[in-house]
Amino acid sequence: MAYEAKLLHNNPWWREPRAVDENEKIVEREGSAVRYDPPLRRELRYNFEPDNTVIYTLGGPRQVGKTTMLMLQVRDLLAGGADLWNVFYYSFDDAGDGSEAIGAIEVYVLLNKKYGDGGGHARTCSWTRSRLSRNGGGG
Repeated sequence: MAYEAKLLHNNPWWREPRAVDENEKIVEREGSAVRYDPPLRRELRYNFEPDNTVIYTLGGPRQVGKTTMLMLQVRDLLAGGADLWNVFYYSFDDAGDGSEAIGAIEVYVLLNKKYGDGGGHARTCSWTRSRLSRNGGGG
């Protein structure tokens, strides 16, 4: 599973929910004298019901704040009690010809089945170079 390490790196809240606060985009924003809060961020509503199969995507020009907005959304979702494994971030900068994105989503689905419980309980995971182990709580 070549995607596993990349996904776990880009979704650090899967192993430690507070890790999103250390995201470089959030740290940069919080340290800035000007903190723009896009109206779109307040308008988005998410449905995390078990039968919901919606994937939300966001596109736009480079360097306009898409990732910052998404990381703020992730932080808000986790603070609001969203299941860690229902929040998945993937940058299409890494997608190549598209097969990379498909592979990453397939691995996410497998990881979610392995570690997520679908019941809103925060489960985290830890990993070494080649294996993941399941933890039932904080780390």
